[in-house]
Amino acid sequence: MIYGCAYVAVSNKEILAKMGFADSKVLNEAKRDALYDRIRRFQNDKEDSGKLIDIGYIIDVIEPEHLSGKMSRIGKINLNAISHDSAAGLIQKALDRGANITEVFVDAVGPPAKYQAKLKSQFPDIEIKVSNKADSLFPIVSAASICAKVIRDSRLKNWQFKERKTISSDFNSGYPSDPQTKKWMEETLDPIFGFPSLVRFSWKNCDLMLKKNAADVKWEEEMNLPPKNRAKYFSDMNLYRVSNF
Repeated sequence: MIYGCAYVAVSNKEILAKMGFADSKVLNEAKRDALYDRIRRFQNDKEDSGKLIDIGYIIDVIEPEHLSGKMSRIGKINLNAISHDSAAGLIQKALDRGANITEVFVDAVGPPAKYQAKLKSQFPDIEIKVSNKADSLFPIVSAASICAKVIRDSRLKNWQFKERKTISSDFNSGYPSDPQTKKWMEETLDPIFGFPSLVRFSWKNCDLMLKKNAADVKWEEEMNLPPKNRAKYFSDMNLYRVSNF
């Protein structure tokens, strides 16, 4: 999963719409690539002072194995929380680059008001607006979406599997709603080890396919899971009572 942010001078933000920046999902691949190349040229064009001009972008790449680990462990972290942390990290990286951030527009993940309050508590001096479908409302969010989408697609096209066997790359878009992606998952599923490391195991599709097609596993000793009514601190820290040493 790839998250992205883009930043531009407030005086130039209206120009982005005239340049054709729109929701990356409604643009074809050629248009996205052309706009991304334009952003990259801007990013590399600096004044003698070193100050970034026109538009800059930052990408946060979260590998599938990392997502699977966080979302499948005891005391799991859900995708909303991971997304929120990524957004906050991207804002901080832009500030660390020396960008004078005065306002931020964010595409909502989860309830917009709650997400906005969370970011505002971390960056109280910045005006923050979290909206549903922000990538179709604000050209600067569209620019960030385009950067993330182009880099995601490029990484998938050039993906090198870690597994020591030949695995087809015919997974098409890689989105869970894509029939070709589902077909690829069914064909590459190993009854013992599950899916290749490219796949995020926390997908609902994965869970259903594993229950249907993978081998049943029975543990001789079930882990003593912490009771559901434990204090949040102990649950978050994965701490539980030990009776045997």
